[in-house]
Amino acid sequence: MSAVLGYALELCDAQFGILFAYSSVKGFKATYIKEIPLAFQTWLTEQDWFHVSPNTGLGRMVSDKDIINIANVRMEEIYRHGDPLRDATANLGGARSFTAIPMVSKEGLIGAFTIYRQQLRPFEEKSLLIARIFADQSVIAIENARLVSEARSAKGE
Repeated sequence: MSAVLGYALELCDAQFGILFAYSSVKGFKATYIKEIPLAFQTWLTEQDWFHVSPNTGLGRMVSDKDIINIANVRMEEIYRHGDPLRDATANLGGARSFTAIPMVSKEGLIGAFTIYRQQLRPFEEKSLLIARIFADQSVIAIENARLVSEARSAKGE
């Protein structure tokens, strides 16, 4: 998964990215990171699993199950109100532009690729559509790994 995240960063010409696991009960957890600033990485590690406001990019992605593309993370109302995730994204990560790409299986949302630019430059639609293909392929890989694990458990391995 780390390699796929790296490809998405390269494709989208972004500085850093995070692959989040998602649980409707537990919330989000950063499971893979690539090139993330240390202060933001430390903050995410301290959070472990965490819930997000419905007004954050991840929160909107949970309800919409669609790509969220934020041109300027500091210009949204949620930043001015001191949301912890947005504050960490902008101030600890130095992010200016952000996109969240949902990973959706038959059961629903299972995670997200989040990709960040430290300069103010929105992500292009073409790049996001290709990144969505990466996310969809990751869902297939995760589902296959789960099925293999279940088959091994059934056999007693």
